[in-house]
Amino acid sequence: MLCIVPSVGLALNGFGGAEVRYASGLFNLMRNLGGAIGIATVNTWLQDNTRIEAAHMGQALGEAGRSAPDFIARLAARLSQSIPDPAQAPIPQASAPKAAPTAFNGKSGEDASAVAAALR
Repeated sequence: MLCIVPSVGLALNGFGGAEVRYASGLFNLMRNLGGAIGIATVNTWLQDNTRIEAAHMGQALGEAGRSAPDFIARLAARLSQSIPDPAQAPIPQASAPKAAPTAFNGKSGEDASAVAAALR
């Protein structure tokens, strides 16, 4: 923000009355166009740099990078022998209610006893 205000002042101070609106429009157009081109340039540079760095990383890994999937598969096989699969664990049975209700539909006594007997 500290750079925009002086640059706008420098760009528009030389124009008088009716010319200021045209100069202002052209200045804004060029600023927006420059920003769009700048963003596109930086984005292209970042994508190219990422691709190049990924290629360098692959070269640095060398043989280890090519054998990594086999190593991970062997490690997973060894772990599956010693650690049980939670998906194969038995499902525990639901336990019976620990306490019988003391009221049913706002009544106590006979209705509650009947419901408690039905739940057992």
